[in-house]
This record gives sequence, C-alpha cells and structure tokens, in this order.
Amino acid sequence: PAPASGARVDGTEISFPLTVVAAADTFSLTVDGTNTGTLTVPAATYNSGAELAAAITTAVNASAPITASGQTIEARFDPSAGRLVLASTTTGQSSTLRLEAIDETLAGQLGLTVGAESIGTNAGRQDSAVGGLQIRVTGGDVRARGEVSVIRGAMNGLDRFLDTLL
Repeated sequence: PAPASGARVDGTEISFPLTVVAAADTFSLTVDGTNTGTLTVPAATYNSGAELAAAITTAVNASAPITASGQTIEARFDPSAGRLVLASTTTGQSSTLRLEAIDETLAGQLGLTVGAESIGTNAGRQDSAVGGLQIRVTGGDVRARGEVSVIRGAMNGLDRFLDTLL
C-alpha cells in the first residue's frame, strides 16, 4: 500500500543569492488547523536553499501557536526543481498546510503564492490499471483550473468484453 503523506506547498523556481530585507519579510501559515500568526524571515542574504529553508523552519516552529499545538513543519529546498517546499510533519488527511499571507516582495523571492494549500493523504492502495477517477487541482486564485481525467483500466475493458458475451 502507498504510505500516508503530509500536506506540502511547493514554490516555483528561485535563485541565489537571495536577499530578504526587513521591510518585506513577513508571512503566515495555517498548519494542521493552527494559524502561526505573523512570522518573519530573518533579514539576511541567503546563499543557498538549505540556508533559507532552515531559517523558515526555525521561524515557523518557534512561533507560540505552533509550539503550543505540537505541530511542526519542515521547509526544504528541492535542488532538482530549484524550489522551496513547505511540508507539515504530520501525515494523513488531518495534515493540512495553507499559506495565509505573505509580503508581495517576499512571495516573489520565495516563489510562493498566497492561498496555496494542501491536504495530506491516508495510507492506501497505489494507483493501478484497474481504473478510477483522478482529479488534479492546481493554482492558487479562484478561477477555472486543473483537469479531470477518467482512467479506464484493463479490468474495465475486460468487463465490457464479458458483457458482450453474455
């Protein structure tokens, strides 16, 4: 079976060095139902994704609401995609993550979008050739987005063939 996964928000590609200034350094998240309140990315020049991710992880996990709730996140940098990833450390459908607010300049620097959100998944069966309905929702603004695909697997074709014989 597929393992349970946690909620995660992926940014877009960013580059380094990246300088965060004090006038444009705030953001807030809701992690597993707990709002962080306004947080600050320390004003500094970050020379690597790992350095930036560590600063964000520390800022979120040190916030009083997150500490009181026992929830945590992990920010990491995905070097193959060149982007920042924010992830709840809990798993399953109770794992949620939403970017509530972010300074516009900081959003551009970090490749993040206000309203970006994710829900984790429970452990279960992996996709198979049997078929099913797959829904992918992308984007952050309210508008037409995503795609809906109906996948008809081998068992569906066999079922239709057997119907013709009976």
